[in-house]
Amino acid sequence: MNIRLEPQRSSNFRKKIILLAALGAAAVIGAILFLWTRTVPTGIKETHVEELLRSGDPQFEQYRSQVKLETEKVSLARNYVGNRVVKVTGRIYNGSDHLLEAVEVRITLYSGDRPVLQQTRLPVALGRTRPIPAQDSLGYTFWIEQIPPNWIGGQADVEISGLKFSKLAK
Repeated sequence: MNIRLEPQRSSNFRKKIILLAALGAAAVIGAILFLWTRTVPTGIKETHVEELLRSGDPQFEQYRSQVKLETEKVSLARNYVGNRVVKVTGRIYNGSDHLLEAVEVRITLYSGDRPVLQQTRLPVALGRTRPIPAQDSLGYTFWIEQIPPNWIGGQADVEISGLKFSKLAK
């Protein structure tokens, strides 16, 4: 019986394979991170709500007193890429006898006594969140990503600017 030894492979070949695999994995991870940061929405994508009651409408004034907005916290923070953002959290109480399908809130950021930013958001909207049943509440959180660069914090007001109930008599 003839026994032959396999020729010993060079350790350089193994090092090259490991190096190529590491470079390939780094390229794939880099591409994923690049695409992920490019596809994160930076603007506000809001849903349009038909028949939203607004200030000046008699039904808005009638039902506005039955919906309470409790702002628990407004804070300045940094997001995952290091940009400054404002986080707003709170709770909406529906004290009416109707299902609350949508709530629009207006947030105003102040520098001293001067407003520097005003945005509207829909923390409650059909298709995005569950409606708020009569005599119930729902918590909300939203982020404001595009804040003035020189704003370092200050007063923030959050108020209800629109409501939509299901099956209100016209």
